[in-house]
Amino acid sequence: MDKTYKIGNREFPLDQEKAEAAFADKKVINGRKSMTFNLLPLKYQWAYDLYRTMKANHWEPEDIQMQKDVEQWRSNEITQNERWIIMMGIGYFSAAEGIVGDNIQHVVRELVTAPELKLVLGRHAHEENIHADSLLYMISSLGINPHECEAMFEQIPTIVKKNEFVTKTSHALRRDLDLTVVENKQLLAKNIFVFGQCMEGTQFYGLFGMILALYIARRFLWMLLRVAGLFFAMMMLIDAVENIRSFGDAGISAATALHLAALSTPETVYGILPLILILASIALFFGLARSSEIVIVRASGRSGLRFLLAPALAAFVTGALTVAVINPLVAVTSREYDALTAKIGAGGDRSVLSVGRDGFWLRQGDADGQAVIRAARTNQDGTELYDATFLLYDKDGTALRRVDAQRARLVAGGWELTGSKDWPLTDPNPELSAKRQESGVIIPSDLTPDAIRDSFDTPAAIPIWGLPAYIRGLDEAGFSARRHRVWLQMELAQPLMWAAMVLVAAGFTMRHTRSGKTERYVLAGVMCGFAIFFMRNFAQVLGESGQIPVILAAWSPPVIAMLLALGLLLHLEDG
Repeated sequence: MDKTYKIGNREFPLDQEKAEAAFADKKVINGRKSMTFNLLPLKYQWAYDLYRTMKANHWEPEDIQMQKDVEQWRSNEITQNERWIIMMGIGYFSAAEGIVGDNIQHVVRELVTAPELKLVLGRHAHEENIHADSLLYMISSLGINPHECEAMFEQIPTIVKKNEFVTKTSHALRRDLDLTVVENKQLLAKNIFVFGQCMEGTQFYGLFGMILALYIARRFLWMLLRVAGLFFAMMMLIDAVENIRSFGDAGISAATALHLAALSTPETVYGILPLILILASIALFFGLARSSEIVIVRASGRSGLRFLLAPALAAFVTGALTVAVINPLVAVTSREYDALTAKIGAGGDRSVLSVGRDGFWLRQGDADGQAVIRAARTNQDGTELYDATFLLYDKDGTALRRVDAQRARLVAGGWELTGSKDWPLTDPNPELSAKRQESGVIIPSDLTPDAIRDSFDTPAAIPIWGLPAYIRGLDEAGFSARRHRVWLQMELAQPLMWAAMVLVAAGFTMRHTRSGKTERYVLAGVMCGFAIFFMRNFAQVLGESGQIPVILAAWSPPVIAMLLALGLLLHLEDG
C-alpha cells in the first residue's frame, strides 16, 4: 500500500511494500546491489556500533612520542641482534599492512553487500593505512634506510612463501564471483580466515600479545614502586620530625629519631596501600592515554577488559605477595617500635599483656615495683580474672608476695580479690605464714579497662601467619577476638581490593586525552578511590563492633569496588 508524505506544499509517495522488500534484501552477501550507499534504515545495528567503536579509537602516528626511542636507537644500549629484529619487524609489518589493507578494500568489501558492513570494512582499511603510515613514521624518526628493511625479510624463504600464499588467496577472489555457489562461499571464508584470523589475529597476538601484557605489568609495578617510595620518604620525614618533638625531653638524637621513623613508617604506609595503588594506577593509565598507547592498542582490536587483564593480575599477585611477605615484616617493625618507644619514653614500665594456651598473662609496674598476673581465663575486656595468681616484686626485682584468688575484679585503684590466699615470700616459711581471705583484699593497680585493651597486641603487630593461633588463644582465654578476625579477613581480601582499585582507576582515566575533561576524570578517579578506602575502613569499624558479620565487613568493600569498576568499564566498552 502506497503512503503519501506531505512536506510544505509538496507530496512524496512511498511504496511501503517496495521499501520492506528492499530492507529484506539487505544481506551480508548476495544482497541487494545498488549504486547508492544508503545506510538507512539500519539492519545490522551491531556492525554500525562496531564502526562507531573503531572511529572512537582513532589515532595518528604523530601521537606516538619517539624521543626516547630515538635516543636509545642512537646509543649503544641496543645490540646488533636487537637492531636486526627491530628492522626485520618494521619491514615485515610494513609489507603485511599493505597486503591486508589491499585485500579488505578490493576483495572482502567488494563482495559484501550490506552497507553497514561496508562501512566497517572501509574503516578497517583506513586503520591499515594508519598502521603503514606509523611504520613509515618510525623508519623516518629512527633514520633507518627503508630499502634495508624490505631487503631483509625478502631474503628469508619462509616469509616469502607466506606472502605468496596470502596474496594468492587474495587474487583468487578478484573477479565477479557468484556467491550463491558453495565453492565460492568457501573461498571467501578461507580469505577472511587467512587475513583476519591468521595474519591479524594469531600472528599479531602470538608475537605481541605476551610482550604487551608484560610491558603493561612492568609499567604498573614500576609506577607503584615510585609512588610507594615517594609516600614512604614523605611519611618517614614527618615521623622523624614528630619523634623529635615527642621525645625531645628524653634527649634523643637525630639518628634515633630516624631509626624510630624507619620502624613506624612501614606500618603507616602499609595501612594506606590501597590509596597508593589508586594513585599509581591513575598515573599509569593517564600516562598511557597521553602517549596514545591505549588508543593504539584498542585500535589493534584488543578490548579494554583484555588490556586491563595484565595490570589487574599484576596487582592481585603483588597484593598477595605483600600480605604474605610484607605483612610479617611490618609486624616486626611495629613491635620493635613499640618496645623502643616504651624504653625511651616510659622507662620500660608499661603494662604488657600476653595470651597463650597456658592462660592470660599481664604485667603491671611503676617505679616502686611490678606485678605479674596470670589467670586461667577472663571476661572479654579483661576486667575479671578467674583462677588468678599475683606475683609482686620490689623495684630491685625481689619477690615479695604471691597471691592466689578464685576471682579478681578490677575496681578503681586496684584488683578486688575473692577467695584469696596470700604467701609472704620474704618469710622463711611462706606456707606457715600464708593467710586466707574470702573477700576484702585489694592489690593496688593503676590499670583501667582501656589500658588493658590497649595492652593487647594490635592486629597489625601480629604476622598474618600467626594470627589464627593468636585468635585461638584469645578464644580459649575468654577474650573477644572479633577485631583480629576482621583484620585477618581484610588481609585475605587485600589482593582483590588491589585488583579492584586498578579497575576503578582504569574506568576513569583509560580515555584518550583528546576527548577532553581529563582533569575532571582524574579527580573523579581519585575521589572514588578515596571513597572506597573510607568505605573499607568504615566496614572494618562496623565489623569490629559487631554491627555486621566479619565476612561482610572484610569482603564487601572489594567486591563492591570490583562490580562498580566492571560496570563503568562495560559502559565505556559499549559506548
